Amino acid sequence: MAGTGWDVLRTFLLNAPEGSFDRRTQSIFTADPHGLQMSPLDVFLRVSFAGFAAILATVSVQSYARHRERRFLLLTSAFAIFLVQGIWLLIEIVTRAVSSVGSEWLALNLGVLVALYLALLR
Repeated sequence: MAGTGWDVLRTFLLNAPEGSFDRRTQSIFTADPHGLQMSPLDVFLRVSFAGFAAILATVSVQSYARHRERRFLLLTSAFAIFLVQGIWLLIEIVTRAVSSVGSEWLALNLGVLVALYLALLR
């Protein structure tokens, strides 16, 4: 009886040299073609920064549309800049490009974003 395709694949994978499939089986969040690792903290900070910036940009656009005050226009432009930066950081995850900023800068940017949000609550 001939083996199934799965048997051939399993035999091929089990007989492969050690480490030959490491690049293909790594998570997209940790694999980097340049040999650098992106930590889970870095991925979390990038995703949370982009998400929080998107939420705040949307809310500030709605506030400006409702009140038509100049301070809301300035906040909208500030949050739009943060949103563009967040999108760029997400693109770096997907394309596995070399990280443009470290975790410390991401945490600092997230802190600035939260501080702007808390200033709006007053």
